[in-house]
Amino acid sequence: MLALGYEVVGVDLDATVANEISGFTFIQGDFNRVEVTDGFDVVVACSAIEHFGLSGRYGSAEDEDGDLKAMQKIATLLKSQGQLFLTIPVGTDMVFRPWHRVYGEGRLKSLLDGFEIEEEGWEPEHAQGGGREDGAFEAMGGAFEEDAAG
Repeated sequence: MLALGYEVVGVDLDATVANEISGFTFIQGDFNRVEVTDGFDVVVACSAIEHFGLSGRYGSAEDEDGDLKAMQKIATLLKSQGQLFLTIPVGTDMVFRPWHRVYGEGRLKSLLDGFEIEEEGWEPEHAQGGGREDGAFEAMGGAFEEDAAG
């Protein structure tokens, strides 16, 4: 995004990236607890949300719904036509403490509540810990098909 000329804001518990890359605004802290001004055209959450609220690995505070709270916060930060690029492990609902969650029929709908799915993809070579070869629609038993079509 920086290379394309966008103004970029990054939030992370670890400041390492801010020391390695320049030209963007960096906020160190827990995403769910820091102040971030709204009005984003795009939010990229790549292999991050599944770690929120799981203490013990990244210095995150324990919060059973930390991932859901982060998604709700992202929804408030996006402009009305803003887009979220999200990567998460999809399969059977599981929590692999302290590493990550896998989202399935039970939690995926809550995670994506309030978002419209425009496109989904799957990379089976990255499937681990409950991952599956079908996408979010199939993991939800087709529960999002009507929402996505409408």
